[in-house]
Amino acid sequence: MKKEKFNLENKLKELKKFIKDNLFYILTGITLLVIGGVIIFNYTKSKQTKKQNISSKEEVREEKKKKVRIHVVKKGEHLWMIAEKYYGSGYNAIDIAKANKIKNPNIIYVGQKLIIPQVKPRKPTTGKIAKVSTQKRKASFKKYTVKKGDYLWKIALEAYGDGYAWIKIARANKIKNPSLIYPGQKLIIP
Repeated sequence: MKKEKFNLENKLKELKKFIKDNLFYILTGITLLVIGGVIIFNYTKSKQTKKQNISSKEEVREEKKKKVRIHVVKKGEHLWMIAEKYYGSGYNAIDIAKANKIKNPNIIYVGQKLIIPQVKPRKPTTGKIAKVSTQKRKASFKKYTVKKGDYLWKIALEAYGDGYAWIKIARANKIKNPSLIYPGQKLIIP
């Protein structure tokens, strides 16, 4: 038994001496292993990134095939105006709002990028309009004071029973941006 223990102690001493004598080479080997691991990791990561870039480029190509149009909002624009530009109908503003998941269609921002979906134009509001309604609806009141949470569509519904009549109210009150009305503001209802 003593002989085995003695051999084990000798072996441990030899190993300790070997490590001490070759420490530089051992550390160099470990360093090379770590560096090699980092290189391999980065290489595989870059391959994955390239694959993602390729798939992203393919997605962009697919989107271009669908002919997705993008509109960048300029100062003074609102959804109705933008819809008239692309469809000849302000009524398509709702389609733009849906495509862009806009919760409040009265609020858009300068520089905001909007997807212009490929949908059929609704009832025309610009250009040559085939049929103009001669039926006139009178408002149920002549003046209106804006309350918190009001917007022109809601007021037109209340006054005329037709939300699209908001245009009459905007024009009569010379409202440049129909998205901006304020509580306490007095409106003439034509």
